[in-house]
Amino acid sequence: MSAKLIIILTLFFTSFESLGQEVQVNCIIQVNKELVEGQLADIKIWFSDNMEKKYQVGYVPGELSIPKEAYQRLIDQKDTIQAVLNFDYYNYDKKNQRDIVNWSIKLTGILFKQPYLILDIYDFRVRKYRKMYSFHTDQNFIYEWNFPNSGMLISK
Repeated sequence: MSAKLIIILTLFFTSFESLGQEVQVNCIIQVNKELVEGQLADIKIWFSDNMEKKYQVGYVPGELSIPKEAYQRLIDQKDTIQAVLNFDYYNYDKKNQRDIVNWSIKLTGILFKQPYLILDIYDFRVRKYRKMYSFHTDQNFIYEWNFPNSGMLISK
């Protein structure tokens, strides 16, 4: 009986310890002006100085859960080191076929010093956004970070 109690208490306290290993960031992700709810998978952050080490990131609408170590690196980020948020986006095309794309979003330390973040992604597979924003980039998407006093993406 006491062995079971010890095991239960150990599991209980280790679960609280692992909860403290992440930092919650107020972040909303939108694709084509629609809130992303469950379409993201394999969300990771990696840094250019060690591309082998990837940090798993969690996302629920309004909250990005970043491991403490990765968050601290983002805050203390040097200009010579690039940080990237990488994830798969699941969608359905006009024929109701599953469509998966992988996007990489550059991160800077200033983003994580903001009270909130809104990541707007415009997918150029949708003609409307391709016409509006494709002159900005050679990629098949474009993104912008919105936060207090941030700029705006200019459309045609």
